[in-house]
Amino acid sequence: GFSLLEIHGTARNLSLQTDSTGYFTVPWYAVTAWVFAATQFFYATGHQPTFPTIQWNAAFVGFSEGHSTNILPAILVGMNTFASHILFAVGCPLLLFWPFVREVKNTKNKSTRKESGDEELMMEMRLQENPRMFSTALLQLGMRYLFVYGVQLLASVCAAAILRRHLMVWKIFAPKFLFEALGFIVMNIYLVITFCFV
Repeated sequence: GFSLLEIHGTARNLSLQTDSTGYFTVPWYAVTAWVFAATQFFYATGHQPTFPTIQWNAAFVGFSEGHSTNILPAILVGMNTFASHILFAVGCPLLLFWPFVREVKNTKNKSTRKESGDEELMMEMRLQENPRMFSTALLQLGMRYLFVYGVQLLASVCAAAILRRHLMVWKIFAPKFLFEALGFIVMNIYLVITFCFV
């Protein structure tokens, strides 16, 4: 995740050295890479979209004795299973913030700008100066993120529909569709919560 942010921030700063309004848009390649990183993180943590591979031991982490209800274990297993969706949805606004944080002042024009009194706002201060552009950019980022996840969910739906007569439909394709749908719902919830607090 961090290396992806660094690459994105450096690429945006190099491509937008003269145009400061371009910082308020996150390109499609960054959003798509962020979604692919979330999917890769799901598999890298040892999860698979099948029911026998659900990590049930997560329900008992931090508790030496049993639980009195099934609510807390269900939440713990769900958070363990969809941790990649949650973390990358919460970190999604970083795609917008990171180029501002990585911005480097142009040292050549520094003395001429100070003499003329035309000091340009740097880094994340532009977000406070343009709240309308920031809100628009955040909404656009959220819609792009939802769209890319929606395309991934649509691909899973199409695979399950096309291969409905396949021998392994109930072992591979249907669970994959269910995991994608639940991941999409979890990601939507955490994305909305994150954007409400940003």
